[in-house]
Amino acid sequence: MKLMLIIATFLLNISAHANLSDVKSWIEKNHVKDKVNKVLSNGIKASLRRDIPGNKFVFLGEADHYFHEKYTYRIAFIKELLKLGYYNIYEEMGTASARRANLFLETGNEDYLKQIGLFGFKYGEPLKYRDIVQVKESVRFFKELRKLKKSYPKLKFAGFDLDMRPGTAYLDFDKFSNRSDVIKFAKKNKSFSQSLKSFEKSKRSDFKRLYLESGLKAAQKVRSLGIREVKDYDHFLHFYKSFKDSVIFDEDIKKKPFNWSIFDWREKRMFEIMTYVLKNEKPHEKYIFLGHNGHLIKTDKQNSNGKRYNDWDTIGAWITKRYPNRVFAIWSFIGRGEHRGHHCSGRKTCTIKLIPETLEESLYEISPDKGIYFKNSQVIKDNEDLIQTVVNGYEPTFGKYGEAADAFYFIPEVTDLRD
Repeated sequence: MKLMLIIATFLLNISAHANLSDVKSWIEKNHVKDKVNKVLSNGIKASLRRDIPGNKFVFLGEADHYFHEKYTYRIAFIKELLKLGYYNIYEEMGTASARRANLFLETGNEDYLKQIGLFGFKYGEPLKYRDIVQVKESVRFFKELRKLKKSYPKLKFAGFDLDMRPGTAYLDFDKFSNRSDVIKFAKKNKSFSQSLKSFEKSKRSDFKRLYLESGLKAAQKVRSLGIREVKDYDHFLHFYKSFKDSVIFDEDIKKKPFNWSIFDWREKRMFEIMTYVLKNEKPHEKYIFLGHNGHLIKTDKQNSNGKRYNDWDTIGAWITKRYPNRVFAIWSFIGRGEHRGHHCSGRKTCTIKLIPETLEESLYEISPDKGIYFKNSQVIKDNEDLIQTVVNGYEPTFGKYGEAADAFYFIPEVTDLRD
């Protein structure tokens, strides 16, 4: 009996390797090479022109956040998508911070970038960047977008996430509370006046969460009256709630023992943010979404192994359900190199190594010196339960790759962020 079990396991492993060999063989015959710079290869451009039209959303997923080439290939894809009318860029970035980034694109005033929490902004303190390479890379990225904005005036930048370093929203609140219609309404309505006072008190309190929760309830209580009295009252409620939720997330993520459920909660906040955005959108608008592969996954179905790229429903699956056949998702994978991303403590450089029997290892064998782009296929779908890819440079993970994305972009060598 034991011998038969050993033989069965051996035969199963042989079968798995044979099927993965089919995947590798198909990719070898059906990929397009790319130099991984700010201009895509002609082959990828042609593929995008064939595949993208008719889709309302294009997802540009990334295998991790912090490596140099990410900013390069993002710009390359954005350039081509702008030509196809995708003017609305939504990033895995806080809504308040992203508003400052968009103001920079509109005006060219770099002070707006210095008002982003992740870049170093602290309310009430002088404007300055955090002196870290992540900020320098991000600032260069936005300066590239600013150049593109001059050629594509319709380009807009926004965020679909909570603010990881909340505080920037106070700038929006200050501007709002000083408006004449807001001042007039506050004088007439006690609940609304209390809401503004609660927001103001939260600036100087260690109990921001409590003040923001009570103030939001007061503002929501008079919503119907506020809409008649104050311009964009619904938008005020939207950014108020996003800020309150950002403060909650910032507090809860620091609690010990750590609880992963906070990330599920965060993802649901993304649903709320995009519900507000899409409720007010124009039918012809088209969108580029930038973020981690784990957020920009088209399916929330688990595979037969009971494992999946994420353990909670994602914003990508949420959008795909609401716009079936209108989403084209491109994921990126990385082979080996240096980065400062997830699982890399202290902002130091960490090494990414090829992990045996992963898709990344096969892709590196296909092309160790140039990036490659390939479409999803029936071969991949037929073998998706056997495919492992690497999350954040260190964790081999199974996923339902036949439905996760429509195309994949592989970078064989990545380098650390640059000063």
